[in-house]
Amino acid sequence: MGKTILYQTVEDRDNADFVEQNGPFVCRRPDAWLGEGAYFWEKHIENAHFWGRKSYGSGKYIICQSSYESTAEDYFNLYGNTEHVEILEKCKRLLETRLPKNEIVLRKVIGFMVKTKVFHYKAIRMASHFEDRIFVTRNEYMLLPRLVQLCVIDDSFLIDREYKIVFPEEYVQGTTV
Repeated sequence: MGKTILYQTVEDRDNADFVEQNGPFVCRRPDAWLGEGAYFWEKHIENAHFWGRKSYGSGKYIICQSSYESTAEDYFNLYGNTEHVEILEKCKRLLETRLPKNEIVLRKVIGFMVKTKVFHYKAIRMASHFEDRIFVTRNEYMLLPRLVQLCVIDDSFLIDREYKIVFPEEYVQGTTV
């Protein structure tokens, strides 16, 4: 596949230079669904805009672009790699013997994998939900994923650690207001 573009949405605090020099930014919230890491949207900048509008009520947000080598083997691919999904399911079943079922959430399974040395990856890739459908026949359709996210745990995963602002326009090319 080659180079794949990623987009991270962050709040615009009138600090574009700081954002570009210090990103990507890690999400440390306890409800971060894939655990601690820098969350990116894969390929589709519209998803980064959607997240910006949803997360920052003021409408002030910044989108930064980065990329990764999609043929690399150093990411845990829960979207497109059956072997990785099977490993996750096995670890989930193991964890179910130790925790009440209602406590089994994805970030805890991944945390368990890290603790037991099963997980040694620099990022996690996963489709967050299916949005578009395409009709195969009149009555049948298939769902097309658009909301693919990557949780980057180690920023050396990113090509050349590239991180640059692509939105809003006034911050692009180093010009700040």
